[in-house]
Amino acid sequence: MMSTPRGQTKQRFRPMPLRTMNRTRQRVFGAMPSAQSLRAGRPMARAEAVLQSEAAQGTSTTLRPPRAPLARDVGGPLFYAHAGHHHAPTGPRPKWHAWVNLGGGLSDAPAVCSWASGRLDCFVQGLDNALWHRWGDGTTWSGWESLGGVLTSAPGATCWGPNRIDVFVRGTDNALWHKWWDGHTWSNWESLGGVLADAPSVASWGTNRLDVFVRGTDNALWHKWWDGTAWSGWESLGGVLTSAPAAVSWGANRIDVFVRGTDNGMWHKWWNGSSWQGWENLAGVLSSAPAASSRLANRLRCFARGADAGCWERSWNGSQWSSWTRLVGGIITSAPAAVASDKNRIDVLARREKNTLWQKTWAP
Repeated sequence: MMSTPRGQTKQRFRPMPLRTMNRTRQRVFGAMPSAQSLRAGRPMARAEAVLQSEAAQGTSTTLRPPRAPLARDVGGPLFYAHAGHHHAPTGPRPKWHAWVNLGGGLSDAPAVCSWASGRLDCFVQGLDNALWHRWGDGTTWSGWESLGGVLTSAPGATCWGPNRIDVFVRGTDNALWHKWWDGHTWSNWESLGGVLADAPSVASWGTNRLDVFVRGTDNALWHKWWDGTAWSGWESLGGVLTSAPAAVSWGANRIDVFVRGTDNGMWHKWWNGSSWQGWENLAGVLSSAPAASSRLANRLRCFARGADAGCWERSWNGSQWSSWTRLVGGIITSAPAAVASDKNRIDVLARREKNTLWQKTWAP
């Protein structure tokens, strides 16, 4: 069970000294280093990555995870809608497609964000512990680009505007580090302090707004935000986490955060524009951190690695949560990452066999 949140009193993490994050900009295009290409800690930047596609079809079946406890309902979640209209879809209905191998060599789970329809920017901790980047336009993928650094966790990433990307990682000092793309160049690494027990997650609900969530060394959920001018201090949101968090926003001043609790179930906490709500139990049996995405106002789709190592999904349709559903197509070896690049497209990425990156798409 999750512990009772400790109120909204802001507390500060103990800052750590700056150490070994690489501030030298390194831009290497081509393949990520494979396990075979790493010799004495020196990656061969041109090691080949094999691209494949899985023959299995990507339909989904509805199954319940074993030993899943029943979820409790939380009375009155405070949702409010985006401006705009939702029209019934025309043309082919979206469906899950087969997993596709994107190659590379991952040390941990990927992160993915989108700043335009069909655009995906994927970030991973490579086998050399550097940050690596690959992007797709909905049709083709770039080669791998090294962004340097020395990571000790999976990254987290978000986009708050066209051609703007913010990436967060845990460094060798266990602090939070930040790197961003401004549409022209990558910044140097910025230290934001703190002592992280796991990978960070980040969401954005408006232009030049960033909300970062981490699991602290006390296993509570911690929050730090950028308001367009300055970074806040660290705020404890309580709970007892056994994974990194996942955060997503579906509207202005709205944030949804998901974690794995001590019962290995998925738990949910949200900001409704004025206050943080209590923890909601969404059950399941997770063997990884969750991932979250939103393609429309008041819609959520969450993913996690189940006890059977499959990729499982649970969604909120604006009035109720679905059951857990297993996505067909084998097992994953990391937490998934998910993003919606438009109202009819969701992409899930995860590490699978041989430490390679795989993509599964829900689209027409």
